Amino acid sequence: MAKKKAKNNKKRAAGSNEYSAPKRRRGLLVYMPAFCSLVGTLMLLTVIAAALPLTVPQYMGYQIYDVVSGSMEPTVPVGSIIYVKEAEPSSIKKGDIIAFQSGESIVMHRVVDNKIVEGTFTTKGDANPSEDMNEVPYANLIGIVVRHIPILGQLMILFGSTLGRLCMICFAACGAILNILSSRFSDAIEDEAIEESIREKELAEIQNRIAQSGKQPDPEPVNKKDKEPEQHPDKKSGDQPEEQSGDQTVKEPGQQPEEDSVKKETE
Repeated sequence: MAKKKAKNNKKRAAGSNEYSAPKRRRGLLVYMPAFCSLVGTLMLLTVIAAALPLTVPQYMGYQIYDVVSGSMEPTVPVGSIIYVKEAEPSSIKKGDIIAFQSGESIVMHRVVDNKIVEGTFTTKGDANPSEDMNEVPYANLIGIVVRHIPILGQLMILFGSTLGRLCMICFAACGAILNILSSRFSDAIEDEAIEESIREKELAEIQNRIAQSGKQPDPEPVNKKDKEPEQHPDKKSGDQPEEQSGDQTVKEPGQQPEEDSVKKETE
């Protein structure tokens, strides 16, 4: 009996070790979907956040330029992007910042004077000690600078190059792949949880069978009355039937008595 119990205990221990391993494995994998989803989402949001300031304003009628010189510092630092909106030359006031064509380049300076009669602007860079030598004709006006964002000019240069575009595409693709892996990991963990539930049910059934097989059936109760032999009421316990000594012959009915085959011993 003791050997059987020890064997059952070993089986239970082996079963618990067998079914506890998937729990540990699932515990390590449970964080993978969240991690992949978080990193992938951050990568996609980074690409979107970098692309939005350079794409959406163009659909709203703005022209975007990057600042490469320091003539307007510290108001507009180098590396900024500026948003230029078309405007009527006559609506430009003193102190406005305009973008205009100067030869083959585009210049951004502040308006010192708007000469409506002559149809020209007098401009000056904030970092320059004096006004620009040449007047800016109305025909060269691109628009008025309504907003600028520092640093994003470097991003615009990056997006403008072929290598930069390829890098951003790869970055976005990696983010999408991580989100796909996140969903795959979630499905795998869900399937393993279902399998583990099935294994636990099977283990519980096995343990119940082992527990039932180890039980001994309870002995049936025995009444004292069943144990004691029945005594005849007419006979006493001390009375014993008389024993007959000697051999006796048996005669059939209708048969004549024969002489005793055995002679009595003489006294």
